[in-house]
Amino acid sequence: MWDIRFSTVDSRTIILFNKISYNKSLCITKAVLIANMAQPIILVAYFLYNSQVTVITIVAKWDRFTRRHTRLRVLLATAGA
Repeated sequence: MWDIRFSTVDSRTIILFNKISYNKSLCITKAVLIANMAQPIILVAYFLYNSQVTVITIVAKWDRFTRRHTRLRVLLATAGA
């Protein structure tokens, strides 16, 4: 099993539609849902992680701003603009 490389065709990794379609207990829809079951879990975990990192970053920046005030960052107009 571990000798299979990415993007190579192998008979062990091909879904045979004729065998799945005629079998009442295992149709192609169930096979696709089972294969992609981890996707929503990973998606929710990513959104939770991303929101936590964003909140922590914003709180740290505001905390730094309250301790030490800095001037606004303003771009100066250049001579051709």
